[in-house]
Amino acid sequence: SNLAPNTTYYYRAFAVNNGGISYGDELSFTTGSLKSGLIVYGSQIPRGTSLHYSITGIKPGHYQARIIDVAGRVIFRQDVITQQSFLNEWFTVPSYIGTGVYYLQLYKQGFSETRNFMI
Repeated sequence: SNLAPNTTYYYRAFAVNNGGISYGDELSFTTGSLKSGLIVYGSQIPRGTSLHYSITGIKPGHYQARIIDVAGRVIFRQDVITQQSFLNEWFTVPSYIGTGVYYLQLYKQGFSETRNFMI
């Protein structure tokens, strides 16, 4: 988890026993690119579970991920800082939030993008 998008990672297995250390072959994999814009992964997110979201094409800086109810009230916020042009984040949906339609808003002064989801 928490791997950077569109990045190649290298790894190799090893074993240690009384005979010493043995190394396997070096292997690699490349992570995929993130989808454009603000994406909420999953349309219904149960309370107490992780809400996963990503966004591309943003400026580095300090943002707030906000859950907003249908009346427009901010009922949860989490600060997030990025030094990249993307975010790929998770947070736990608080158990005090009731079921219904909500909005995830990524906010920074001069920037706001919103997507809906259900709890």
